[in-house]
Amino acid sequence: MQAEAEVAAREQQVVAARYNRMIIEEQLKKLISSRPDPGTVPATIVPVSKPGTPPAPVGEVSEAIRRAMEIRPEVRQLLSDLENRKIQVDYTRNQLRPVLDFVASYSQNGLGGDRIVRDYSQGFIGAPIVGYFPGGFVDTLDSLFSRKYLGYNLGFNFRVPIGNDDARAGNAQAQIDYRQAQERLAATRQRIALEVRQAYRRVELYQASVAAAEVTVRSMRERLQGEQEKYALGTTTTRAVFEAQRDLQAAVNSRLQAQINLIKARISLDLAVGDTLAAHGIEVEEALRPLR
Repeated sequence: MQAEAEVAAREQQVVAARYNRMIIEEQLKKLISSRPDPGTVPATIVPVSKPGTPPAPVGEVSEAIRRAMEIRPEVRQLLSDLENRKIQVDYTRNQLRPVLDFVASYSQNGLGGDRIVRDYSQGFIGAPIVGYFPGGFVDTLDSLFSRKYLGYNLGFNFRVPIGNDDARAGNAQAQIDYRQAQERLAATRQRIALEVRQAYRRVELYQASVAAAEVTVRSMRERLQGEQEKYALGTTTTRAVFEAQRDLQAAVNSRLQAQINLIKARISLDLAVGDTLAAHGIEVEEALRPLR
């Protein structure tokens, strides 16, 4: 009865594992196929390699946090927004200050046409004509290029804003926006630091889990070997051998799950730091070059 119950339990586990494999296979087909229904793809996905142990993170968690602050796109975007807010604060502050403008100009004129000479010694009204000199367009060009009639102008314009409520309101709003941008940047940096630290701790946790699972597998394999030797000598039963095989397989499954968890944790760490592309040797500029 115990053997039959054990077989039934194992058959139930086989059925559940078979359907779980089918579900995961359909999810993989969805990632690599553009069909409306990926389940219609007749191919069967067969794993050809076992999950390996990813490399341990290089350096301490503080170095990972520092790198995340440098390369995470959210931080770069917020730094750019903060710089724009700072420029807006400086601009609105300048609107509150007095303005002093220096003005300078230079002119060169050309005069032409008939020139009448009058004698103003006898009065300005009705002064008699004492000379007449005909002229035209050529005289204009001659006086222009000979620089006979030059003009200079120098001055300044000083303005003092009085009661400029619009400028003060704009400056106050710009300062509020700048402080809000600072708070958003600080909150984002805090969130990123927490994400990196937690991901780093999960990598350490699953590294220890893999190491412990390796010890368990080795212990279960030695136990199975011992049971098989005892069975060959006739000092144990087949049930004990089967239980040792079962425990070894359970330990192998636990080790596999720990390795998968470690791989996921390392992916999460690369994502938290912003090194996902660099970890796979992908350069954005090089990847976008064929599209240009």
